[in-house]
Amino acid sequence: MQKGLVRQYSFCDEEFAFDFCRKPHELFGSTPIDHWWMPVTPLYGQRQGGSGTANNRSEILRFFWAKVRDLGATNHRETQERLLLSSLLPSMRVVGSRRIFADAFLKPATRSQKSERIAALESQLSVVSDQMLTRVEFENQSWLALGCLSFPEGMQGVYDRLSHELLDEPCSMLANGHPLEALENLQETWKRFMQTIARRARHAEEKIALDVLSYEARTAFHDCYSAVWSALIPLLKLENHLTEASVAFLYFWHTALKDPEFNTFPFHGHVLGLHPGTSTFMQSRTGRRLLGDWLANYESVELRARVLNAILIALFDYRRQREEAAESRFQSQEQGSGDLEAVERIQQERRSGRR
Repeated sequence: MQKGLVRQYSFCDEEFAFDFCRKPHELFGSTPIDHWWMPVTPLYGQRQGGSGTANNRSEILRFFWAKVRDLGATNHRETQERLLLSSLLPSMRVVGSRRIFADAFLKPATRSQKSERIAALESQLSVVSDQMLTRVEFENQSWLALGCLSFPEGMQGVYDRLSHELLDEPCSMLANGHPLEALENLQETWKRFMQTIARRARHAEEKIALDVLSYEARTAFHDCYSAVWSALIPLLKLENHLTEASVAFLYFWHTALKDPEFNTFPFHGHVLGLHPGTSTFMQSRTGRRLLGDWLANYESVELRARVLNAILIALFDYRRQREEAAESRFQSQEQGSGDLEAVERIQQERRSGRR
């Protein structure tokens, strides 16, 4: 694997630098793929680990807005909201957003645990490798696996009030050509929300609305990320003589699978290559074979449908792992609480002179 591959590109008289990792001849089944990706953790700006020559997150947002300006779409409300929410991502409610749609990375596993997880998923995939799933079925079932299934009655009104309060004025500032003022106003409003709502008792519905906005900040960033990859993939293809199978994989793995006909995102604004639920799938023999079979014949609807079905099974397996990890933490907390009570009891007995 190659790391720290910085590539510079010019667009609209601006220079952009992106930090890549690469596996030039990664085999998916019998199909070789030139696999490019960006280090995941620094993208969100919420836990700065490692150091890259290029700051991919800020470069993605700069590149995205340069494309918007080039298209003359700076007055488009949806586009404005994507930029604004994406810029808020580092200060958003991380845990809260995962109550809406789960995407937390699990605690690093030991080698034996990782092998057990891969073997468990492999046993499932090998049995159903010929089963297929449509995009609509994948959309519905993936939300069932990882999404919030219900919201309190009346939530829409609370969400609308807070989102308008957060975004209306900054959007107007963007439209008038004042991006720095827009971002400053946005940060001040979000900080006030966090101080007056998030850190105080009650406000249950408002806190859920903040969780939804935090989730939307992640999906907004994924949309910017997808747009940037859509521009970068043709450049990578030209520079590195990528095969059509490699190009198909990069689009599939690094864009949000947007359906142009229905303007929907089957994975709810998430990107397969950034979601931890696809990790075990990428390590399983059957998962890689199914993906390779499709990439070798990427126009096949049937082979793609088999890949979607396998990824869905991996997402449900990821949910099972999350539930087991949560149960383990709960038991540890119970044990820790019991230990603390025992220590306090011993100390009290010592103070009273008892043995």
